[in-house]
Amino acid sequence: MDGATAADAHGAPDDALEPVRRRGRRLAIAMQCGSCLAIAALQNGQVLLYLRALGIGSIGVMVLLALPSLIYALAVVPTAYCSDTFGLKRVGRIGAAFTAVGFSLLPVAAVVPAAWVGPTLIAGLAAYAIGTALFSSCWYVIVDPLVAPSARGRFWGRLRFSWQSTALVFGLACTLLVADSSPAWVLALVLAVVACGQWLRAVLYLGLPELVRSRVTPGGFARALAAAARTPGYLPFCAYVFLLTLFTAACPTLFALIEKESLQLSDNTVIWLGAALMTGSVAGAFAGGPAVDRFGMKSVFIVCHFAYGLILALFVARGLISDGPEWLAVLTFAFAAVGSAAGIAVSSEMLALLPAENRALAVSVLEMLRSCGVAASTLLSAAVLRSGMLRDAWSVGGLALSPYDAVLTGCATMVVLCVVALGLVPSVIGRPAAIERAVVA
Repeated sequence: MDGATAADAHGAPDDALEPVRRRGRRLAIAMQCGSCLAIAALQNGQVLLYLRALGIGSIGVMVLLALPSLIYALAVVPTAYCSDTFGLKRVGRIGAAFTAVGFSLLPVAAVVPAAWVGPTLIAGLAAYAIGTALFSSCWYVIVDPLVAPSARGRFWGRLRFSWQSTALVFGLACTLLVADSSPAWVLALVLAVVACGQWLRAVLYLGLPELVRSRVTPGGFARALAAAARTPGYLPFCAYVFLLTLFTAACPTLFALIEKESLQLSDNTVIWLGAALMTGSVAGAFAGGPAVDRFGMKSVFIVCHFAYGLILALFVARGLISDGPEWLAVLTFAFAAVGSAAGIAVSSEMLALLPAENRALAVSVLEMLRSCGVAASTLLSAAVLRSGMLRDAWSVGGLALSPYDAVLTGCATMVVLCVVALGLVPSVIGRPAAIERAVVA
């Protein structure tokens, strides 16, 4: 329906379609609750422990964990153009199938011959990343018409709260299976359950309503991409998201490596701390959505930005208070809560800036830069650690620190210095009239 009005594209209220929208919102939440297990496994240490159990070194683990973000960054823009051109739901359906197949390959690595472990992991993570790019290229554009603009913060907060609560329950359940130095087959069993969640999303996606078809600028990919990139205020905002991601995305992995290798905590404790990460994400989603709608994105961005720097500094200086898992859990919880609230603000700001045409392509520009930030954050951290420029052990003021702490110190410093990048966010500096006209066009 290329002739859809701007009001339709932004999900204006329509009594006749409200039952369809309501059903679509429920399906969207259910889908994410099924697929969230993969995100949780990648972020809270389950995949990391699995890779270590397979005998992969810490640098190799960081590279493998960065691979999905790197491939996603390369694939998300061309797949978004395909979504705008060939149909949002059609491309998303293919993406959902790819993610399911890709993640299903990860537990297979535990049973293949040793020579095939690396290729199987790479193939699985690559297929998962390509599928995520295909699916994400249309996700926001399909779901946005299901939600009234005035309720975006609350809906995205509710969606995040739902899937992160599901991930939290799953993470807690995993602690019953994962013991100290768990064998690879136990961790592979956990990942097999995670893969089932990907297949569940692929099935539920078939019933998601498609109320709008994103229009594409005639003249080919380059012209459509240029038109999307010229959206007033959008590229500066994307640059801010990239910078913030660059100095925060690798931190959960660094947390887990410090816990496992520097503090010598057990696998079970690392999983519990991963549960603290998910608990913080749930809390951030619960508070972040209403905060965005009530106080505005400007306030949320500013508070989250400074909170990141404080939490990272406290994690490095943990020895001043306690090296015990309880204090680490508090800091991990706080970091995840800030990240979740910031993610809701980013999504709300992005949807407010999207143009009427090339919507999937415009989303993909931000997703590409955000994914580049994730990949660059992890790969740069791995490169610094591998370079040998950092000492295996060092101390400041009586604090015994590791090379991972040195990288965290750099992240904490840069995220504070990059506060000037807040000037790139339209909701922080105020939207000029040109942006306001573009948003309602």
